Amino acid sequence: MNNEEKILEILAQVQTDLSGLKQGQAEMNGRMDKLDGRIDKLDGRMDKLDSRLSSVETDVREIKHITRVTYENTQRIWSHLVEHQTKLWEIEDAMSKV
Repeated sequence: MNNEEKILEILAQVQTDLSGLKQGQAEMNGRMDKLDGRIDKLDGRMDKLDSRLSSVETDVREIKHITRVTYENTQRIWSHLVEHQTKLWEIEDAMSKV
């Protein structure tokens, strides 16, 4: 085998290798496109989750406010009940002395 044949054989092998690399690159590009699509879907889902989380945080703040107001009102009502009960006992005591 002379040098020209060896060079042609090497060039043929290089061409075959390049064809394989191009095919592999095409497959990788296809996979990357699929991954990009999945990432886009995940980004959309994350946006929805962020929106829902924001809504939940708002609801929790409102619930905390309502709970605090309810607690304060309950304390006031309890205080008034104790006051009224004390007055009733005083009235009962006064009535029993008459």
